[in-house]
Amino acid sequence: MRYLVLTVLALALVSAASSPQGRKDNWENLKQLQPGHKIKIVDMNLKSWDGRLASVSEEAITIRELRQQQEITVERANVFRVTDLEASRRGRNALIGFAAGIVVGAVWATRQEEDVGTLLPVLLVGGVFGGGGAGVGALVPSYPTIYRAQHGPPKSTVEPPGLPPPQ
Repeated sequence: MRYLVLTVLALALVSAASSPQGRKDNWENLKQLQPGHKIKIVDMNLKSWDGRLASVSEEAITIRELRQQQEITVERANVFRVTDLEASRRGRNALIGFAAGIVVGAVWATRQEEDVGTLLPVLLVGGVFGGGGAGVGALVPSYPTIYRAQHGPPKSTVEPPGLPPPQ
């Protein structure tokens, strides 16, 4: 019974920490950004540029690249993904890691001592695991995708060496 309660608690915490995602294939999402917003563009050939948004039109997106300080324009048909580099999700990742760590630590502690007379050891071990999970979660960089093309980059048609061609 105790394991069932911990599992339900873990699922509730993880689902509460994740936020609902809107449609990412809508070009209009880009028009909500202000000029100067820091973004990353990946084209259909998987080449990427980091920079500050200069402009967005129905046909293309233009940024001022950070490395070479030049304007880069990518046509809409060639844009695979645009990521918001100003909205980091490290805090969310840390909370998810913390919750997962607490649950794993609590389950581990209750497995070590079946007759736990007090919750203190369970909470202490859960806190240690939770702190570790939060640290790992905070280390994982994650940025929200603003736009993603409906059809991704073309699949490679080159067969790996040594395999017969498909029939």
